[in-house]
Formats: sequence, C-alpha cells, structure tokens
Amino acid sequence: MSFNIFSQPTDNDIKVGYISTERGFIDGVSKREANIYAKSNPGSTFILKTRESIRYLNINEVNSLTIEDLGGNQKSLCEGIQFETECGPPKAYFYGGGGVGVQGNPIVGSDGALLAVDLIRGGHGYQYAPITEVKDGCGIGAGAVIRSVLGDVVERFQIYDQEDDFENYIIESDSSAGFGRRFGADGRSIGEWDPSLYASLSDDPIRREIQQYQNFLQQNSKPWWTTRKEIPLRITATDKVNKVIHKVTDEPYRKFQDAKGPGNLQATIAAGFVWNKFMNRYAVSPVPPSSAPGSDFATELFQMEWEEDFPYDGQYKFRGNGDGAIRDLYIDNQKIMTLSSFNEAPAKTSKYIKAGVHQIRIDLKNGGLYKELVAPARQAQAAVTQEQTVGSIFLKEGGQYFVLIGGNDLVKIRFRLDFDDDPNNAGIAVDNIKVDTEEGILFFDRKKKKERGSVEKFGIFRANKKYKVSINGAASGSKSPVIVNTGPNPNQRQQRINMFDSDGNDVNARFTALTAEQLSGARVVKAAVAAQSARFVTQPSKELFTTTDFISRSNRVLFRTNPSNLYADNNFMNSFGITPVNPNSIETRTQSFVGAYTIKWPQVNFPDKSVYTFEIMADDFATITISGPSQEAIVIEKAGGPRSSKLIVSKTMNKGKYDITVVLEQSDDGPLKDDNVGRVGQQDRNPMGFAMTVLGSIAQSYVLQKQPWNDNPTGVSVTIDAPLPPIPQEPIPAQEGRCPNNPIWTTRFPTSSQRWWPVSWSEALGAFGKDRRFYWTDFFNRYAISPVPPSGELNTDAGGIVFTNSWPVEIPYDGFYKFAVQRDNIAKIFVDGRVAFDLKGSGDIIWKHHRNKVKFQSIFLTRGNHTISLELINANTETFKFVTKKILRSKDFQAPATITETSEKKEVTFSVTTSAEFANRIVISEIGLDEGKSYKGPQLNSNVTKQIEVGKEYSVQIFSPQSKDGIRLQSSGSSIKIEEDDDNDFTDLICTPSEGEFINLNNGSQSASCTFIVKGGKKQNVSGGLSGGASRGGVTYSGPPLFHYKDERWSKFMNNHGVSPLLPPLNADNPAINGTKDYTFSGVDFPLTGQYDIYLQSDNIAEVFVNNVSVAKSRTFKNQPTVQKATISAGKYDVVVKLENVPSDTDIFLRNPTGFGLVIQKQVRVSNGSKSWTQNPVAISAILIPPPCPKLISGKGSIVDVLVDDPGNGYESPAPDLNLNQISTYPVSLRLKSIEVEDTGINYNCGTDEIVIEPSNGAELSYSCDTFGRITNVDIINPGLGFTRYPDIRMVGPNGGAEPTPGVNATFRPQFEVVRDPIVVDEDKLIQVTDLVGLKQTGYIDGRAYFGAVFYKNGVSYAGFYETPGDLVQVYRTLQESIDAQVTTPPSAIQRQGTDVTNNDPRLDIPNTPENLIDND
Repeated sequence: MSFNIFSQPTDNDIKVGYISTERGFIDGVSKREANIYAKSNPGSTFILKTRESIRYLNINEVNSLTIEDLGGNQKSLCEGIQFETECGPPKAYFYGGGGVGVQGNPIVGSDGALLAVDLIRGGHGYQYAPITEVKDGCGIGAGAVIRSVLGDVVERFQIYDQEDDFENYIIESDSSAGFGRRFGADGRSIGEWDPSLYASLSDDPIRREIQQYQNFLQQNSKPWWTTRKEIPLRITATDKVNKVIHKVTDEPYRKFQDAKGPGNLQATIAAGFVWNKFMNRYAVSPVPPSSAPGSDFATELFQMEWEEDFPYDGQYKFRGNGDGAIRDLYIDNQKIMTLSSFNEAPAKTSKYIKAGVHQIRIDLKNGGLYKELVAPARQAQAAVTQEQTVGSIFLKEGGQYFVLIGGNDLVKIRFRLDFDDDPNNAGIAVDNIKVDTEEGILFFDRKKKKERGSVEKFGIFRANKKYKVSINGAASGSKSPVIVNTGPNPNQRQQRINMFDSDGNDVNARFTALTAEQLSGARVVKAAVAAQSARFVTQPSKELFTTTDFISRSNRVLFRTNPSNLYADNNFMNSFGITPVNPNSIETRTQSFVGAYTIKWPQVNFPDKSVYTFEIMADDFATITISGPSQEAIVIEKAGGPRSSKLIVSKTMNKGKYDITVVLEQSDDGPLKDDNVGRVGQQDRNPMGFAMTVLGSIAQSYVLQKQPWNDNPTGVSVTIDAPLPPIPQEPIPAQEGRCPNNPIWTTRFPTSSQRWWPVSWSEALGAFGKDRRFYWTDFFNRYAISPVPPSGELNTDAGGIVFTNSWPVEIPYDGFYKFAVQRDNIAKIFVDGRVAFDLKGSGDIIWKHHRNKVKFQSIFLTRGNHTISLELINANTETFKFVTKKILRSKDFQAPATITETSEKKEVTFSVTTSAEFANRIVISEIGLDEGKSYKGPQLNSNVTKQIEVGKEYSVQIFSPQSKDGIRLQSSGSSIKIEEDDDNDFTDLICTPSEGEFINLNNGSQSASCTFIVKGGKKQNVSGGLSGGASRGGVTYSGPPLFHYKDERWSKFMNNHGVSPLLPPLNADNPAINGTKDYTFSGVDFPLTGQYDIYLQSDNIAEVFVNNVSVAKSRTFKNQPTVQKATISAGKYDVVVKLENVPSDTDIFLRNPTGFGLVIQKQVRVSNGSKSWTQNPVAISAILIPPPCPKLISGKGSIVDVLVDDPGNGYESPAPDLNLNQISTYPVSLRLKSIEVEDTGINYNCGTDEIVIEPSNGAELSYSCDTFGRITNVDIINPGLGFTRYPDIRMVGPNGGAEPTPGVNATFRPQFEVVRDPIVVDEDKLIQVTDLVGLKQTGYIDGRAYFGAVFYKNGVSYAGFYETPGDLVQVYRTLQESIDAQVTTPPSAIQRQGTDVTNNDPRLDIPNTPENLIDND
C-alpha cells in the first residue's frame, strides 16, 4: 500500500489486489476497478495488504473500506515499552503448500490445551499440506503440534445461495465537465452533446436510437412534410428549369374578384370558386401571383421535384389539393394519386415506403380559359311577329289526297260537298269524304237515295300541317278526282276537288274549301334575343386517352419519365411520358436496358364512330397497335430520340372497346444515366420513354385567353404524415464468461408481453434546456421504459392509468436475487403473481430527496422459470373547467316540411242549345269544347262533359259569321246567353255549365269572347317533417309529427328552437291543431345528480315532465325565456312536453300556430387536458441482479481437516462469562471423531483389559490388538459430546482397573469433531470460540446469535441438519424476532426447502472467504 507523504490519504489511495490464473497476482486495483472485475467474476476474493496485516475481502467489504483501514498511521505517538498488554486469543497459521485460502479457528479447552481447530475454509490449489501452527499474541501458550490434512478434491463448486452472498457493485461514472449543447435547425436547444453516443455503445446499446426517437417525436409535429417545407430540387417547364417556388394563397384572387364589382366576391364565394383552408395553408405555385395577362401560364406543365429522406419504414399518409387541370402526385416516378380540386376535401391515400431518400414529384398544369369564337357579343333584340296568310291547298301525293293549312297557328276551315248524279246511270262519283282535323274526323256523307244535294261542315286545323282527305265510294271505272282552283285562296281562288262517275263526261261531285278563319294572333317569325357577350368556357374535353391518365391501368408497372429538355416538343413528352423502367433506380447508372418492352392497355373505350387524332412521341422506337372486334387492327410506328417531335396521325374508328398495345424498343446501349452517382431526378443521358394521347373531335372555334394569375390562380398543396418510428428494442446481451449476465433481467428485455417504449427523460428535458438537477439518474435513464410514447404534445402523460407488463425469466440457480428499481411515479413488482416490491410516492421533480437513490429489494428465487410482472401509474395532471352541457334541445328534432299546392280537377257538363237561323258556335279550345250550328242548319241541344281545373281561367270564343248587328253576350246565373240579331231574345245560343261561371264578357261583330272559371282554392300537399320513432343523439321521439315553423309573432328563441306539430292542412280549417298533445323524448341522459337549467317557451301553454315530475311551465312565446331550475337525479328518463293550443276565431294553423321551444342544460366539469409526457413522464427502470454464480474451485486439493498431535498448554480461551453479543465468538461442542494409537504398547490381554477415557462425556470406546498384545486400533462406540478439556485415554485391567493389566506403554491421541452451536441445554459442555476468520451467522435463537446448521420445513428455518424427534427449534432472521418468537420480516417470494448450513444475516455481508481467490475462468 502506497501513501502520499505530503497529504492525508484519500479513498483514491485504497488499493487491493486479486489473483488471476492468467496474470498472477494483480495489485494496485482501485475500488472502481475491483467492482468492474467482480461484476464479471462474481464471488471474487480481494487482498488488502497493510503494514499490520493481510486481509481477504469480498467486493462488499472492499466497497466499505475507508482510509482508517489502511493502517500505518493510526497512532501518531510511540507508547514505548509495554509490560502489560492484551495477548488476545490464539490464531491458526498456515504456511506453504502451494495453495491459498485455508482458514480455521483454534478451540482451546478449559485446561489451556489446544483441543481442535475449527476448519472454516479449506482453501484450494494445495500441492501438499501446509505447515500449520497455533500461536498466541504473548507466547504463553506453547507446545501444541498440529498438522493439516490434504484432501483429494480436485474440482468442486462454491455455491452462493445466501442473502449475504449478494454482491453490491458500485461503479461510479467518471466526472466530466460536459461537451456543450446541441441545437436544431431552427436554433432550438435539443439536448446536451454527448460524443459517447457515437464513440461507445457498451453501456447502453440503444441510447443513440432512443435519442433519435425522442428527437423525432419532439420535432415531428404533423404533418411531417409539406409542399412549403423546403424549396424543390428543381422545377421543370417547357423551356426552363429553376428552383423558385412561391408560397401562395387565394387572397390575390379574392381581391381581384372584389374589384370587379359590388357583390362579385360574395357570389364567387357562394359558388365555391375559392380555395379551402388546406390549400391556403400549404399551397405553393411555380409562378407568382400577378395581374398581368398570361401570368396564369395556362396549359403549361410544371414538374416540381423534391428529394426527402424518409426516416422509417412504414405507411406514409398523403393528402392533397390542387388548382389545375393536371395535378398528379408521384413518389419515385410512380403515381400515388390525383389531387382533389382546390375547393374539395383533400384527396387521401397511404403508401408503404422504405426508409431512405425518395423523390417527391408533382405535375401541375393550370386549366385555361377559352373564348368561343362562334358566339360573338350581341345586343338584345325584341321578338318580330308577322300576320300569315290563312287558307288551305289540296294536294295529291301518290294516290292519296291531303289538305295543307296556312295561317298564324289555329285555323278554322269550312268545307262543302256538292253532288248531282244518278246512281242508276253510270254509278256515283262519291259516297263519302273523311277529313282529319285537330279535333277528330269530319265526315261528309251523301244520302244514297238522293241524286243531288250538299253537306257543309268546318274543322279546326293547325298552320303548316298536312291533313289526310279520304274520298270513298266512286263507281268502278270512274276517272280519278281532279284538284282545281276556282275561287278564294291565297290568290283569292277557292280550292276544289272534282269527282266523276263511270261515264267520265261531266263533273258529278265537288268538294270545296269555302272559307278560312284565323283563330290565333300573328306568328313570331324572329325570337327575342338576350344580350350576350362572347362566351368563355374551360378547355373542351377532347382527350379520351393519355399515357399518364392510364399509367396505373396497364399490364405492367409504369413510371413517369424524368423532366427533360432533349426533345423538340419537351412539353408533350414531359406531360405524358411514361417508361417501364424506374429512371431513378441505381441500376439505371450501371446497366443497359437495350431490348423491347411490351405495354398493353386493355379495353380502351372509343365512344363514337369518328375520326380520332393520335399524338405520339417515343424514345427510341415504338410500335402501336390498336385492335378490337369492331374493325381491323391499326398499326402506327414512331421513331424518336433527342430533338424529335411528336407524330400526329388521324384514324377513323368504329365505336367500341379496343386494346392499345405498345412495343417500346431501347436501341442505344449503355445506362440511362451518367456513370457517376448523381442526384435523384438527374437529367437522363440515354432516356427511354413513350407518350401518347388520343383525341376526339377538336373544337377549332375556341381560342385560349391570356388571363392573369389573380383571375385564374394555380397551385398545389400536399402534406405527408410519417408513421411513428419503430420502437427501439434492446436485445438481450449474449452471456460472456461462466456467469449469467449481470443484470440477469431488465425492464428493457424484449420478451415483455406488452411493447413499451425505452425512454430517457434527460434527452427529453435537454430539448427544453432544463438544468441537470431535474434529470433522472443515470440508472433510471439506462433501463427506463414507458407504456406510452415520450411525446412533447399535451395530453400524452397518461396520468392515473394503471399499466401492466410482464416478462418470462429463467433463473439459472437458487439464491437471493436483488431488484434495483426507480420509477415515476408509483410501481409494484410481482414475481409469479406475488408482490416482491411496492414503491409508493413520486419519482417526479418534487421527489428531489430521492432523485439519486435507487431502491433495492432482495428476494430468494429457485432455479427454473418465473414471471416478473409490474404495475405502473403516473401522477394525474388532468385539469378541468366548467362548460354548459346540452341535455335536451328541441332544435335537434327540427325537420323541414315541404308544402306544395296542386290544382283540383272537376268534371263539368256543358249544356249547349241554339235557337237561330244564323250559324253560331262556342269554342273553349283548351279543353276541346267546340259546339255550334251551321247557317240555316238544325238547332243544337247537346251536353258535353270536360275536365276543368279548379281556379283556372279558360278563354272562350263565340262565333256568328252572319251576324249583322254584332254579337252581344249576357250572363244569367252560371249560363251565358248570346244575341246575334236585333230581336234581343238572347236565346240564339245558350251554354249552361253544371259548375262554374262565365266572366269578363266582351262583345264583338262576328266573334265575341269571355272567360270561364270554376272558382275554388288549390289543394295543399304537405310532406317531410320528423315522425315518431326518429332518434337524435340516442334520444327517441314519439308523438305528433314535428316540423320547424317560424312566425313573426314569436320570439327569437321560439323561432330558433321551436318545433310544431305537422298536422295538415295548414292553410285551411283544421280543428286537430287545438287541444293538448304529448311530445315524448325517451332516453334523455341526465349524467349527474344536481340542478339543471331549463328554458321553455310555447304557443300557447306547455309543461315539461321529467320522469313524471313537473319541472317547468310556459304560457308565452314572446321576449326571451327565463331560466327555470330543477334538481334531477342522475339517470336516463323520459321527458314529456304537454302542449295545449287554445282555439281562436279560426282553426287554420297559419293563423293560429302552435309549438314549443325547449332547452335543458347543465354546467358540467370537462377536462382541460393534461401535461405532455415530457412535462410529466411515466416510466420504470428495474433490473434483477443475480448472486454470484456457482464457482468451480479447482486445484490439486483442499485442506479437509486439521489434526492436533500435541495439545500443548497455557493457551487462553474466552471466559465463560463474556458478553457474547459484544465480541466475535460462537459456541461449539466437541465429540470424538477418532482415536489415534500413538504407541501400541505390548502384552495386553486382549478382550480382558479395558480402555477408558476420562472425562468420558458419554463416550464409549473399544479396541483391537494383535497376538503380541499390541493395541492396533481404537473404535468409537459412542462419540460423546461436550469435551471441554483434553481427556486422558489409557488401558486398564478388568473391572475398570480393579485388576492389574500385564500390558505396558500404550498411549492414545484423541481427535475431535467440532459441532457448531449444538443447542444443548448444559452450557458447561460448550466452548466459546473466538471467530478470527469470519464464520457465517445463520440466524438467531432465544435472543442470541446462532451459527449452526439449519433445515427448512414449509418455508420455516429450524436448527439442525434435518428433522429429528422432539420439538423443533426455529431459527429467526433478526435478534428481536428470536426474543419475541414472532416473524416480522417479509418472507421470500419463493419458499425454500431442504438444508442450509449457513443462512442470511442482514448485518453481515459476503463472507471474507479466501477459497475463491483464484479466477479460473
């Protein structure tokens, strides 16, 4: 041991040594180094050499060493020569032998003789027996001769199964001033810089992963990536490439619309032509907002590319909107989705992506605004009308006759049939004529018995329409009828058809169009034209197929080509280019892709038979085949390459579905990209691609307008949510050396039933710049796991929740294992379901006095499989606030009602009579009524029934062509009477309806008019509303149908919350609206017992019942309601509203409405949320430390016994009256083990002479001798017990020596067996032995220490090697328990059975055993 002679010694001066089989004796080992060695070599013995002594120590004793144990300078003054001094007990010394570790305590009898040596440890590695001596401090005791016996044991295991065998390693970290802090890209502190994360992983193999994981959680606020996160790698347009991106909103667009005129912005918003919130939050545009014409860059394709390092494997979630005709999202040139339009919900999709750098690409093309050239601006023009010539023309088409009508619209034509022929002379010219009209067939029939006569009738016709004329009954052989012009017509000539009989010499019959009369006003020849500016429309949809639209519908995976400027038509190839090879794969830099690639799109629909235009580009060569069942296959070939342009081909296609097959050939050898490893999306050196569109008819009448961005904005908005990183997982370390790992289990073992998060609060707090004193301990951070992710977001601390987890553990050997635990906040640990460790309190910042302390608990575990489980609870940081909770609201049961009115129809019979010579007629054309008589024709007396719409006015026309004094009308009751002459009888025509009346009478010359009506209201139809049985929020309504009705007489509350019974009709008398009705709301949840606020208004009287108890009343619907309070117990109840409507002067709902408005609410406590995990972490850090593993002790042999050949004399022994609890002594009792024959003597009378021992202490002996009477052997019949002095053993004559023996000179030497603490009643048979080498104490009995053997029965320890007849003596673990005879210490988690010669003493640590000095592994 070395010292600093210039200062006082310190802990750093404490050095020990140990023996290694590889390196020999290793000296100068510090405490920390000793702990590191002991942890790898459990059970090691260390050597402390001072000036005064050499001590053998276990690691616990090494850790307890202080500077006082160094010796050397304990006494600073020389005391001179001492004549009296305490000699102390004798000691056993062992020298040589080639081994180490033997130790024993001398046992001195009351006579000062050395009776035995209690061999405590036999050591190992001895080549021969060591020299053995017993000395006392003063040299008074002398003469003892002892020798050690070398056993034959070559290998054996040292077992450590006692609680005091447990080793506590103290490995303190080296202190350091630190390396400063780390800062994120935004300048925010994200923790301390610790280079050991990157330099060494031996202490915590996943510490770096945990730090990265927690940094990700702290910095990863959703979304993980947006279009605004960083500038693109590049933006490619037709003729330029740049990196300039613009963060945009639709604010310039809104201002531009507002400037167009008052109300234009509001109309634009109402039409949905503005961006949604998502667009405005994340949108970027490749061009800036501007008011300059053409700044919208319509039809220009922009391809924006980003490179992003996707941090983890997993499902990434994409959302996006865009404002453009093309708005496609690609990852690594594979299409992910088409983004939603700017005013729709964002499009959503997810994709599994491997960690690493990937290309994000968005293709954006703004839609254009087009001017339709065929629709120029024009002024408003009024309609032009013109009176049309009225009349008719007979036509003959084939063998059929027709009449063509001229006029404005409705025309009345009068015809007459004249005949003059003798049926008996050449037959007749005609029998009858039929003419089609708008009202049916006009039938002209001659009387067969008459030779001459005429038939005259009129019909109603429509202008510009042909009607069939059928001429029937002419005699056989008659000449065909002939059409002639004879009079008034468009040229003032009548149209006539002449008919002939069979002789053909004269005209025998004539059919003449006499008159034509307009029944309608002048015709509109030119319609009115509204004012119109040149129309603007979006681009005509003409592309029925594009390679990019169909990229996901082919027979193979396709990729988008990279943007390029190699072609004459870059925009076309960049817009529609696809390729069968990922142009950004690693292989494209090294491999050749020469060959043919077949791409097929099946069942492409060509909607019409038409001429279709194919636009095609290829690199290098493409053969396109369009095949289908509708026509022969079409084959098109296109060669391409740098500077090539697109091919335009037109083909006539029949309607149908066709397969489009493309064979794309790559002929240029070599990789697609340069040989060097360029950036993702690098310009291809040898690209391969194909682009095609199929166009329908192209609208050439549209021209693209140059619009400003502010009137036609464009942009794209995309976000990506990353998955949570994979939870870091610490592997179980491989076992090194002979012993299991220490610790043998930790909370971070991956075999847990629940996947928890390894965490470090120090890393989390570092992001907030917190002081080190707030951190968890190094131990806590090393093994901490949390049941929830270590998030910095609020409401993530999971306070108040009991989390459980468990691990299967294989225990390799019996022994006392120790849990080391820190927790935040409360935890319990169980072994096989039994509580092994219960930690209450807080591990949070307020627990400062426990901040650096780990809690320990020992537990005995047997070899085999066990289950370690735990419970963990975090402190609850949730706070609350009071809010108004809706319990029931009538507004939730409002439903609109649809009220429509339909006209009722009735059948009306018109009775028409005439009494006049003149022709007259009444016409109601809309219902098909046309009744009258001809000039001098028969009088009418007819009844006609028609469908009449109630309440509708019908136009009535009255005609009298012969009237000279004009037509006068007169109403009489419901009838209308007509006077056409001067006799004023008003009976010329009378029309009487069964219902209704004629109004608005207008006289005229030859025509008059009036109106007919059946008075009455329209029928009301009511639908919609909310019927009984409907549910809202778990509440079911029953009662009259409800609807939402508003009335200007009601209060704002009533109109907002009111519901009314839907009892049609609402516009007519309806007594059903009166009286009292029940409106029931079932299953209303009242969550808490307490006072509830009720607001109620009604028209007229309402009362509310909850669970049949009245809680509120109302008699008014005006002003604001006053709150009514009611105490209601928690539960679900029926709420019934009894509503009475008081009758008034009318029973019409619209005049006397009824309804009620109801709101029931309560002030309730709701959560404000809780702290983040970072602010209030939850975690537990626990390990299970094993005892030293069984150690193989090897060497040639160990000392198995120490024999006393001569007891000597004068040795000091402990006084019987010593306080045994104040000094290190223990009781033993001696019994005979063997009797050695020192001198055989001679001439003994064998079998007659006797051998005696005095004192005998119950011992009985026998002997054997040879033929010469020599004693050859002494046998022990009974070993006796309680030898306290050296006995006298001799041969005597028979009868106990009463007779002499002839034998002489036989001498004997006894050897004793040491029985430690035999629990004998007679204490005179005990010898107190001073413990100089550290005998293990096995417990307490009867208020004293016990050093004897113990055995176990039902988990209780008893004295002895095994159970014997009689009372068992229980061995207690503490002194107080042995005094009280009551166990108070907690039992081991696992019961022990069997025998244990040494047991647990909490006051004593690992025995100072030098048997294990040699490290054999």
